[in-house]
Amino acid sequence: MTLIELLQERAYTAAQLKAHPLTAEMAKDFDQLHAIWLQVMEQEIALAEAVVTTEARARFVDGQLDQLLGLILKTVLERVDGDRGAPLYVRLVGKQKPSEVKRPVLGEQLELMRSWVTPLRELADPELQAHAETLAECVAQADEALAAQQAAEQQLTAFSERGDRRAFVERMSTLRRATFNRLTTLPRRHPDAGLAPDFAELFFQTSERARTPTLAGIEANIRRLEAQLEKQRAVLQKLTAKRSASEQARIEAERQLIQAELDVLEREHSDRQKRIDTLRAQLPK
Repeated sequence: MTLIELLQERAYTAAQLKAHPLTAEMAKDFDQLHAIWLQVMEQEIALAEAVVTTEARARFVDGQLDQLLGLILKTVLERVDGDRGAPLYVRLVGKQKPSEVKRPVLGEQLELMRSWVTPLRELADPELQAHAETLAECVAQADEALAAQQAAEQQLTAFSERGDRRAFVERMSTLRRATFNRLTTLPRRHPDAGLAPDFAELFFQTSERARTPTLAGIEANIRRLEAQLEKQRAVLQKLTAKRSASEQARIEAERQLIQAELDVLEREHSDRQKRIDTLRAQLPK
């Protein structure tokens, strides 16, 4: 339940207790919960705001990476006469379209562009080398933004699952159960009051009986979750296959680049060896 729903539950029960002369004195415990609820709500708002703030920062940095990606690929295409099959271009993005690379927010795109820094620095191209330095700074900012976002999310999760919010929920649940048990004794203790057998349930918006799960409900939830899980597995399989193909393309492009450089060096070595042999033959005896 959300804190707002818990507030409504608390207020409803407190009002019902105050309205009946046999239960009015039980309301004070629920009134005392309100001050605690305010403190917990204030904490949750602060933590939720931190999550949104860090997410906004991550999206801003992601936008900078997107712009830099476009700029780098544009420069590379200028160097290879627009050939998207050129080894250097394929080495950077494989067979993916730039729009496909940009889709994850500081996900695979960040790791992919992180791998660009060293190759771009090693190129004998001042403009691409400058892009490499800008990219290195942007990657560092992305790492910082991502770490802050993850920390904020972890703090909110800890607050909800183990912190003050969890403590408040348990305290309220304990009070509700204790109050419900006390209320169930009133029809027997006051037989002349004409109290209905389900008298205790009237004091709770969500009765204890209504919260009891049914077998049919659980089975329906399992089917729904299994269907969602199957869809996510299909998406994961598709993304994994796409990433594998892209990675293979980048590896092949890198191999071609290394092989091309090796061929040049071998030709230079062969030409120099021939020149050495010629000069040796010309040496006066």
